[in-house]
Amino acid sequence: QTPAHFAVWTGDEILVRYLHHVNPNLFAQTTPSGSTAAHIAAISGRAKAVWLCCELVPWLLRVRDFQGKLPVELCRTEDCAGMMSQAMMSDMDVDVLSKQLAGSLSY
Repeated sequence: QTPAHFAVWTGDEILVRYLHHVNPNLFAQTTPSGSTAAHIAAISGRAKAVWLCCELVPWLLRVRDFQGKLPVELCRTEDCAGMMSQAMMSDMDVDVLSKQLAGSLSY
């Protein structure tokens, strides 16, 4: 597990943004099962973590783990799955998504 995995698992927005600023490649590093930070965010069920991955590293939404699963397939909540699905379809129009999802983000 990388610092980026830990940051999205805990939903720590400040840490996620800091790590992305320092080294965005941390988010692409994988666990032994092939999970990126986007997979971990999906598994965590934390809407804020999912949103941050959609915003900062949207290309990771299309990366499969070693079982062939996309992050969206691992979402624990409908809100998280909806965010990831919409981000994948729209290539992440941040302004539109932030207006639509502002009420569903939690810390």
